[in-house]
Amino acid sequence: MAHFKSTIPSGNHPFMTWLANFLLQINGFMTGGNAPDGEPYFYNRARLRWNNIIVPAITALQAQWTPVSTHGTHTGAQITAFNNAKKLFLKNLLRPFNKEFVLYNSAFTVTNRGNIGILPVVSTLRTAAGMTVEQLFASWKSLGACVYEFHCKTVIDAHRAACPDGKIVQFGYLIANRVAVGAVQPAPPTNILECPMQGVSSHALFTYDFGAANAGKIAYVFFRWFDLHHPEKSGPWSALVTINLA
Repeated sequence: MAHFKSTIPSGNHPFMTWLANFLLQINGFMTGGNAPDGEPYFYNRARLRWNNIIVPAITALQAQWTPVSTHGTHTGAQITAFNNAKKLFLKNLLRPFNKEFVLYNSAFTVTNRGNIGILPVVSTLRTAAGMTVEQLFASWKSLGACVYEFHCKTVIDAHRAACPDGKIVQFGYLIANRVAVGAVQPAPPTNILECPMQGVSSHALFTYDFGAANAGKIAYVFFRWFDLHHPEKSGPWSALVTINLA
């Protein structure tokens, strides 16, 4: 029975093997076409970060690893230099990229995540756990300049925003232009697949900047509780939220 191990290894040899696979997998998603919904797996911001920053950093780390990887031919200084470079790479580059673009990328299936090696997932041959029953209800207020404060809760009339245990807020949105007076506004999105922009928050009470340049436009947003350890147990998407950006 197949089983995917997806935690990032701590030992140098297994970590570098994992990193080589990660490089191969992400390059494949960058160049191998779109997700099943027709949207790219990664948009321009992620592509630029990957191609201009992450890939060169991986190449540099692999170059430092080459002399260290062979037993008996490396020096203590080389080992120290590699360990320091690896620590900075994980802290400043790899983990932030994972969190923003891979860890909560809704285009990835459980199998995708297992192949990439990012989240703990069960084998695709096992029975997946059921979806969590929690529904997310969101309220919001404008802070000006297209910045909004969101309050997310599991009970619609709850007084306090709070995430269920093991869950974070995931949201997808579409920003649409407002048509001229007298014209018919296009229909809003009907599901999350029509919302190309993604975001997450580890807090149920958070602010989000839609960009001052979008003032006067309409933001259509769906929210849900995302399960950090078992994506297949994430909550259902909320009803559509419509915000007149200002």
